[in-house]
Amino acid sequence: MRLCHLIFGAVILIMKHLKIIRVILSVVLAILVTAAIFCRESECSWLGWFQKFQLMPALISFSMGVCAFWLAVSLLVGRVYCSTICPLGTLQDAVAYFGKKLRRSKIGDYWYSRPENRLRYVVLGVIIVCIVAGQMFLPEITDPYMIYEKFIDNLFSPAVAAIAGEWIVPSLFGMALSLVTLVAIVTLSIKNGRTFCNTICPVGSALSVVSRYSLLQLEIDPDICTNCGKCEMACKASCVNAKAHTIDYSRCVLCLNCGAVCDDNAIRFTTVRKRLSTPLMQQVKGKVPQMTIDAPGGDFNSMIKMKTDNKK
Repeated sequence: MRLCHLIFGAVILIMKHLKIIRVILSVVLAILVTAAIFCRESECSWLGWFQKFQLMPALISFSMGVCAFWLAVSLLVGRVYCSTICPLGTLQDAVAYFGKKLRRSKIGDYWYSRPENRLRYVVLGVIIVCIVAGQMFLPEITDPYMIYEKFIDNLFSPAVAAIAGEWIVPSLFGMALSLVTLVAIVTLSIKNGRTFCNTICPVGSALSVVSRYSLLQLEIDPDICTNCGKCEMACKASCVNAKAHTIDYSRCVLCLNCGAVCDDNAIRFTTVRKRLSTPLMQQVKGKVPQMTIDAPGGDFNSMIKMKTDNKK
């Protein structure tokens, strides 16, 4: 037990570095998966090995070893698949990152929202029924890897081939569907981050069921938190409720943005959940700490209201 506490303490100290490692890993894997799609019929076909770890194709091909592996990982730490392995997730993160840069936002444009549980689990149920019935159209247009693969096949491969002096003519329906899907996902990513992952994506919905019971979960320590609200504004999954000091781990994609922006090291991985009716940092003189970012001198609720009004 003492060793576990030492490990958790070390994780707190390197939380900011964990995000950097995750970003590098996700980018490298996305490049390899993209190369595998481009080179599937060439001498580089060995890159297809990186595609075998995609969850939906593994499920469809009955690769139970891969499915069991991601089940075990999700039970241990949560939706690390969504943050590192899924190429569409990496694409959304990149779009959200550059979208924030274009808006010149210092912290982010996100805030906590209620989970769309009815929508995402209804979609998941429909997808499961389709797979069992052998009807693959809906699974193919909602699975993140298959969507990404169609982006490459229908939109980017023809363009690359044309540059090389070859002509590839995909189906017009496939091109139109991929283009509409790309525009929709890019728009959602720029505006709200990982909305697709927590509403329509069947893989995200399936992993969310498992992740809510994972052994290690990110938690906001109410004894340390100063209620600055940075973590909520940095959460692209809209699952951090800074006011209540809670993280909806079923929606958390382990981007680690919250831990990277927390100046107080109040966010950590833990197996022990603790909650206080009034956090210690808010018991000082009976006052709630004031905001220190974006809205100096105003409290967190006022800042959220201001951001909501601006959205309207």
